Amino acid sequence: ADNIAEDDVWCDSDLFAGMWSQLCELEWPRLLMGETHGGIGLGMPQAVKVMELAGSALLPLPLGTWMNTSAFLSEQAAHSPISEWLDRCMHDGRLAGFAIRSGENRLFVPYCRPDSQILTLSYAQGKVWARVAEGIAGGSGIDPFIRNGWLEAPAWQMQDDFACDKVSWDAFELRSRMLVAAELLGESDDLIDAAGR
Repeated sequence: ADNIAEDDVWCDSDLFAGMWSQLCELEWPRLLMGETHGGIGLGMPQAVKVMELAGSALLPLPLGTWMNTSAFLSEQAAHSPISEWLDRCMHDGRLAGFAIRSGENRLFVPYCRPDSQILTLSYAQGKVWARVAEGIAGGSGIDPFIRNGWLEAPAWQMQDDFACDKVSWDAFELRSRMLVAAELLGESDDLIDAAGR
């Protein structure tokens, strides 16, 4: 069964890339980005609703992380190399993964693919430190369509940093948690509905 799921994931890789490209064309990753920065300029109530719907549809793509990160970078460092890199990814419909620090030197990467670069942001001493690494293959998690992996001792392809106050960083992290919670709420509501049928 694991081999079948593995084959299905790789067969559907082009499907996921196509879905992501369409979401980028529709500007969904820019929902929280202000209009002055080329975004749609919606607020968190609308973004939360979008993520509830994404969760109920079991969307296997990191839409919430993209929405939050693109908005944060446009607010804090609109013309930085890392912001321009992410903008090019959206323009080209390319998917990037986002690493989450777990321990001293380990980074957990949900939604990873070998052809998708990985972005990680961290905060220290009044600066955001942004790094981009090569993609990794990862393996199937609870959802066989979402690849997860660990990034250890990466060779960074791009490094950037920019000034940021702690309030703005904390707001970014809070938005991240709210969007994940909304997605999980959408998933659980859908499961409860399915169980009641």
